[in-house]
Formats: sequence, C-alpha cells, structure tokens
Amino acid sequence: MRIAVVVPTYNRQKLVLETLESIRGQTRAADRVVVVDDCSTDETVVRVREWVASRDATAHWHVEALPENRRVSAARNAGMKLAGDYDLIAFLDSDDIWPPEWLERVEEVARRRPEAAAYVSARRIEDSTRDREPWMQTFEWLEHHPVERLIRLGCPGPSCVAMRRTALEAAGGWDEELRYMEDFDTMARLSLRGPIAHVPGVAIRYRLGVGVLHGEEEAMSHSFSDRGWHRASAVDRFQQAHNYPGLTRERAVCWFRAARSAYRHGNWAECQQRCARSLRIAPWYPRPALLWLRVRLRRLFMPDSAHA
Repeated sequence: MRIAVVVPTYNRQKLVLETLESIRGQTRAADRVVVVDDCSTDETVVRVREWVASRDATAHWHVEALPENRRVSAARNAGMKLAGDYDLIAFLDSDDIWPPEWLERVEEVARRRPEAAAYVSARRIEDSTRDREPWMQTFEWLEHHPVERLIRLGCPGPSCVAMRRTALEAAGGWDEELRYMEDFDTMARLSLRGPIAHVPGVAIRYRLGVGVLHGEEEAMSHSFSDRGWHRASAVDRFQQAHNYPGLTRERAVCWFRAARSAYRHGNWAECQQRCARSLRIAPWYPRPALLWLRVRLRRLFMPDSAHA
C-alpha cells in the first residue's frame, strides 16, 4: 500500500516546519509528500525548500508554489494531482501535528477495511485563543449514518483523515467554489462512496489560533463570522446536489441555529428570514416559529434597536 501526504500552506513560514517534522518522524514513512504553497506573501516557500534540502527525507518530497492565491481547496486539489497514483492520500494542514505512529495506524486499518472511502482518527483540540484546557473529539460515530452525524455532531478536520484516492477522485475532489465548510462537503460526498472507518489510538494535535502566537494570523484555517449561515447553506447545497433523502430535521435545525446566531448579533430582519426558511423545510418544528414571533414583537416595540 502506498500513501501520499499533501500539505497545503499559506503564510506559515514557522509553523509549517513543525508540521513537516511530524511527517518526517512517522514510524511508517510516507511514500510521497507534496507541499503546496498557495502564493504566500512571506518566505514560506523558501523556508520549506531549505528544510527539505537539509534533511535526509525517507520519502520523495515535492514543493509546489501556486502562481496565485486560490484558497485551500484548490491547493489540496493541486497537491492531490501532483501526488499521483497512490492508494491513500492524507491531508495535513500546516499548523497541525501528527503523532509518530499515525500513518502506521492508518495503514493497518486500511488493510483491514479496503472497502472504506476514508479513515478518521481522533483529534485533540488545543485552542490558543481561549483560556481552556485541550479537549478531545472522537469520530467512531461516523461508521453509521455519516452525513446526518456530520451535520449534527461536527466534521473532522482534514488533518485527521486519510482518503482512498479512487473514492476522492470519484467524489470530485475538493470543491473549489466553497470558501467555508469544504471539509463537511468533501466528507459527505466521500461517505456516498464507501464507509468512514475509525482509526484508534493517539489523537492528532489540532491547533486552533496557534498562528496568532507566531505572528502568522493569515492562514488557511480561517475564523469566520456567521458560521451558522455557512453551515446551513452547505447542508442545503449538498442535499440539492445529491438529492440526499432524510435531511429534513437536520436542515431545519441548521437554519434555526443560523437564525439564532443572527438574533444574538442583533440582525433581526435576517433572523426572521432564516426562521422562515427553517419553517418552510419543517413546518412542524416549533423553535423557529417561536423565535420569529419573538423578533416580530421586538421589532414592533423596539424598532430603533434592530438592524434593517
């Protein structure tokens, strides 16, 4: 079995080297490693090429610099094409870290479960932007009803997923039109090609906000506003594209949560629109109706405090 690793990066001249060290330190070496720089404005490409040249890498390493910034999905697709005809492709974001035996465990499960479209491990989330202890996310529950559970419980980031190349190509790769929620979209489409198998063992390190500590705020992992709207739109888009049955409740809940987010930010008109969309999907769902009524009353009695 041959495994390729793709590392998309943008303005990560410090952090990406830590990520590459975690690849080089694997007990089961990658057969090919492709680093794709998405037209960084710092010295990321220079640093990565110097790092590769100075190490006796056990895999064939390639560094590709895109001529223009095309965002993370395009960088991953470019890396997938450059990786070539490999059995598995693992994507590792340039601020995350694999434990040393990660590829070895992935290969073990992949040999046992050749019918699977993807292999997912746990991740340990380390949030540098908040004063809180790291916490774990495990994804065993993706073995059954993956699309519904991706929506309800959240999506694993690309750094803890290895994908069957044939399944990923059949699914159409990463959707370059999606600016956000591309991880959900890709995992949902992959689940239509085969099961999502769980990889037990030590979790990967998923490092939120670590770029800020290193002066590398601009990166491919974006903090973005109106997360609820992006999630609801991505779920609708998937359902419409694939005519996926049985997502009525999930879609209605997503739009209600998007409405609740708009309410919390004082955008009452948008809140009402999202409540109405939730009710069109599931007229029997009471929560958006109650929120819509609450906003209606508030706009009647407190018109000056609401956004248009």
